[in-house]
Amino acid sequence: MRPLVLEPLPCLHEATCVQIKGTRAICSDCHSFFDLRALETPFTYDDSYPLARDHFNSDIGTAKIHSLERWLKKTRIDVSKLSVCEVGFGAGQTLGYLQKRARSVWGIEAIAKNRQHVIALGLPADHILPFEHLLPPLPETIDLWIFLDSFEHLTRPNLFMPWLVANSSRRARALIVAPRADSFSQRLMGPAWPHRVPDHPFHWSLRGLTDFFRRFGFTPVHSFFPWKQISFPMLMAHLRHKLGRPESLHFVDTYLPRWGFRFNIGEMGLVLSRD
Repeated sequence: MRPLVLEPLPCLHEATCVQIKGTRAICSDCHSFFDLRALETPFTYDDSYPLARDHFNSDIGTAKIHSLERWLKKTRIDVSKLSVCEVGFGAGQTLGYLQKRARSVWGIEAIAKNRQHVIALGLPADHILPFEHLLPPLPETIDLWIFLDSFEHLTRPNLFMPWLVANSSRRARALIVAPRADSFSQRLMGPAWPHRVPDHPFHWSLRGLTDFFRRFGFTPVHSFFPWKQISFPMLMAHLRHKLGRPESLHFVDTYLPRWGFRFNIGEMGLVLSRD
């Protein structure tokens, strides 16, 4: 191992020196890590991103809704009286689900095509915001922030969190599902871990994520193992993305079974509360 200075560390721990181990630059405090291969690969979130990952596939959208529905039930979160904001909502099928159940729904998303798609689904355009470091204040405070496979995409979360806090209600909560840097599957699979892709440059450990949120006044109140409802076409889409061949093997999808099943490979689920 040799030291490498990477600043700022997304996990905000005091040590600025991390240790290189293979293709990882690991925080010596919480064991979150940078994926060095991802850092060396230029990546841009543009309108090709949702197409490459089949975000608009109706089967994938239905599976995501089923997963969210299960996690809300598991964590005993009743959205009926809450204002909810999903950050990084992708194609936005989950926002459509929440709009029918929550008091009000907001969404933040970096990709224009995704924002256009969710507005076409019926979400009010003034509730859909582009992801920027200097977002305007919302006209109402948010009771529940949702990050479903999105928090690991934030390159400078320390710049986003002050805005989140300023727009949170006094007892706001955050529901997060994300890859876990210190999971057994990551240790076992190494660079072959499915979450080691160019758009995931930093991977949070459980401690790294909870310590980070504590700095902004959010305390973990519930952890869970987030079984995902996925399908074979969804699995194939992620495999193409992992292999860096988004346009290949699409013809195979026609022959894949359509039924869904539960899956988790190194992901963690957390609820954190401001109270």
